[in-house]
Amino acid sequence: MNSQSSRSHAIFTISIRQRKKTDKNNSFLSKLCLVDLAGSERQKKTKAEGDRLKEGIHINRGLLCLGNVISALGDGKKGSFVPYRDSRLTRLLQDSLGGNSHTLMIACVSPADSSLEETLNTLRYADRARKIKNKPVINTDPQTAELNQLKHQVQQLQVLLLQARGGSLPGSINVEPSETLQSLMEKNQSLVEENEKLSHALSEAAGQTAQMLERIIATEQANEKINTKLQELRQHAACKLDLQKLMETLEDQELIENVELIRSLQQ
Repeated sequence: MNSQSSRSHAIFTISIRQRKKTDKNNSFLSKLCLVDLAGSERQKKTKAEGDRLKEGIHINRGLLCLGNVISALGDGKKGSFVPYRDSRLTRLLQDSLGGNSHTLMIACVSPADSSLEETLNTLRYADRARKIKNKPVINTDPQTAELNQLKHQVQQLQVLLLQARGGSLPGSINVEPSETLQSLMEKNQSLVEENEKLSHALSEAAGQTAQMLERIIATEQANEKINTKLQELRQHAACKLDLQKLMETLEDQELIENVELIRSLQQ
């Protein structure tokens, strides 16, 4: 065993706060943690006594809690309890293990036959750690991000309004040319052109509809005239037929009178 070992865990943390010159109200906080974990050692091999034995017990207890946390995170079940509070080590490494972070773990093993059991335990430890899946995103304050987005939208609308009026930007508005503004202007122009095309098509459709209505009205008027003329012809034909029947009736009556006159003369 290493006689020069500090018999402890070591955590070195670097915190970096980023802030843009153009937007000093918005900042990003990054953190880099370098962790050196003490190795798990058996008392039979180390033959530690007194304070060294107590240190080994505390180290193994912390590594056991860390192993339980890694097993819970790699389980994959949503909502499963993760025992971060079981030790100080797991509480310090909470963000690095299952938080919004990228984590790289290096496992140190020994090729010696005498360390076979420790090597296997370390490899199983690393295999469980490989199952942890984090999806880190840029860590920003939600309220600050929403406020900045609304401010940016207001500035874009002010730019579009001033450009539509043919004016210039005031000095208080600091807007940098961006793809978002350019895309909004292009989209606005395309919508204006499409609106003009639709208005032109609507005017043509309205003109065609008016012409069709005029043709329908003219056709209805012509049909009314034809129906009136047809009715007159029917009435005229009916009158002519009645007159013909009357003439035939008169002729028959005259013939009957002539026959009776001849009979009376013969007598």
